[in-house]
Amino acid sequence: MRLKLLTFSVLLAITIGKAHSQSSTQPAKEKVLLQMDFDDPANPMVPNIVHGDTASALLQNGHYVLDAQKASRFWALRLGTPAEEVPGCNILEMKMKVTADASQARYGILWNSVQKTPGVFNEFAFCVYSTGQYTIFAKVDNAAYDIAELTACSCINKGTSAYNTLRIEEINSGEFRFFINGQMVHQAMLKVPPFTTFGFYSDAHTTLYVDYVKFAVRAD
Repeated sequence: MRLKLLTFSVLLAITIGKAHSQSSTQPAKEKVLLQMDFDDPANPMVPNIVHGDTASALLQNGHYVLDAQKASRFWALRLGTPAEEVPGCNILEMKMKVTADASQARYGILWNSVQKTPGVFNEFAFCVYSTGQYTIFAKVDNAAYDIAELTACSCINKGTSAYNTLRIEEINSGEFRFFINGQMVHQAMLKVPPFTTFGFYSDAHTTLYVDYVKFAVRAD
């Protein structure tokens, strides 16, 4: 099985409700449906992409590597969730790191992306900064709406080349919790289905290394 680039369009509804600050809530017990470790070049599951000499997404040494070192803008890759492999998925988790020449770089997860026009997507993003902050936002018609404003958290491993694990859980219909390295940092009502798509975001002049992507269901 190989996932394909996102090409479909559906209605995206966004309602942002309650939010909770960082807490001691633990990640839910889970049953793993699919974990992509990127260790088998013969079964990459994700597409190999090359945009001239400016950006690429390739399987390398057990990682999915998104290279945007020569890009003039961010590198966003959106993929369709393999519904037949992950029925009922309500947990999405990724372990990743970024390398960059600059001291600050942003990277993270995209999900529920809907293409409106070429190059314009309605979608959600959960990102961390190499300087120790995170942000969660929704994009609608090229405008960004904060779900969680830029917030510092000691749970984030600072610096480029430091791994961080980002996790999103749907706990009730349309209600989501967000974790970084096992610590819950936010909870919000979004009123959207979980993980119709997933993807990766990385700033320009960076290289993003994705160690794994995990799809799971709550088991508690």
